Amino acid sequence: MMLNFSLVSEYIPFLVKAAVVTIQLSLVSIILGLVFGLVIALMRISKIKILSYIAQFYIWIIRGTPMLVQLFLVYFGLPQIGIELSPFVSSVIALGLNAAAYIAEIYRGGIMSVPMGQMEAAESLGMRYPAIMKKIILPHALGSVFLPSETKLSQC
Repeated sequence: MMLNFSLVSEYIPFLVKAAVVTIQLSLVSIILGLVFGLVIALMRISKIKILSYIAQFYIWIIRGTPMLVQLFLVYFGLPQIGIELSPFVSSVIALGLNAAAYIAEIYRGGIMSVPMGQMEAAESLGMRYPAIMKKIILPHALGSVFLPSETKLSQC
């Protein structure tokens, strides 16, 4: 039996549109996951206990529930409380929040891999915490974060 591509050719425009939407959805979700993941990671390592507990709880809930359940909750649950979203926006939110939980743990691991002596040296020079994170810790952590985050984002 031979493959008959003439049947497929009439659906090519639909497949191209679907591929474009998939790429858009992936890119926006990845950007949301990277940005929100960094915020969650910084909350997770914060010395303010309530922020750390909120981040731990968020990561625990998101990583402990199936992605399909999260998609259903965002798409069908938010309209129940009066928040109407398009299917695309609902998907971006659910996928982005899911990616953020995993990316936050990758970021946290990278930040924790930077030797504590670098933080102590910066503090002894009089640098404040935000400057230490921005100029010393995060640039060093990016090296150990790049490969695991690339692997996770390829799964999105």
